[in-house]
Amino acid sequence: MRHHRHLLLWGTMCTIILSWPGILWAHAVAGMRVFPATMGFDDPGMANEAPLLFKHIKANGVDQDVLSFGVAKTLTKSFGVSLATDYQWLNQEGAPQQNGWDNLTVGTQYQLFRNGPHEAIGMLALYDAIANTGSGGIGSDYSTYTPEFAWGKGLGDLPRSMAYLRPLALTGAVADAIASDPDVPNVLHWAFS
Repeated sequence: MRHHRHLLLWGTMCTIILSWPGILWAHAVAGMRVFPATMGFDDPGMANEAPLLFKHIKANGVDQDVLSFGVAKTLTKSFGVSLATDYQWLNQEGAPQQNGWDNLTVGTQYQLFRNGPHEAIGMLALYDAIANTGSGGIGSDYSTYTPEFAWGKGLGDLPRSMAYLRPLALTGAVADAIASDPDVPNVLHWAFS
């Protein structure tokens, strides 16, 4: 019964967000530069999007398949909200397979800056993976709060003498996953491309 309640909650929230008018764009743009999401982290811009990602992780004798999906909606030019979750399949030799929904994650995003002439973009976000909204054995019984800063900088504004570097761009993100359970360690996530 609890599983059906969570599916109903997730479905209702997605329906509300998707019913707002708007066009879906899946990239962050600053000037003539597009900052796409990478396999490791999302793009540094707010957008109306519905990302879908599948990944397979094999570590320490555990095979994990994860189908992640969500929806993000801008409410103003610089502020937006998001909902996301994933479905996981866990296989470990000698143990029964576990599968189910992870906790529902809600978030807010603020486009801190977007400078077209200098191909620069930055975003602040705050996410909350809500306790007990996932399936037993997959979702956790504590919330995880994650503040994040993501940025991108294109090199298209370099002088002519450095024209060979103009096609390049840098992106990065840093986030701190803070568990509401004091016995669970905080985890600093960072990525750079």
